[in-house]
Amino acid sequence: MSWTEISRVLTELVGPDTRVAFDDDANPTELHFHRHDPLTADLVRDAVARAAALHPQEMSAITGVLVCFEDALGATRRRIAI
Repeated sequence: MSWTEISRVLTELVGPDTRVAFDDDANPTELHFHRHDPLTADLVRDAVARAAALHPQEMSAITGVLVCFEDALGATRRRIAI
């Protein structure tokens, strides 16, 4: 399974207004969810768990998940415990 396909699955799970990126194109260890407003931690955890159930080998390499969004102070990143 390609990381592009996993990104597509995660985007479908959290919504089309979200962009999913990885910290490294070849061997990612972090997922980055980008959206204009914050995503809830539960939504992100659920999406990551469902993607892990579908693609356990690839998702086992993921050790960090970040939600990136804009707020009153500008660009903000928040780590989600998985």
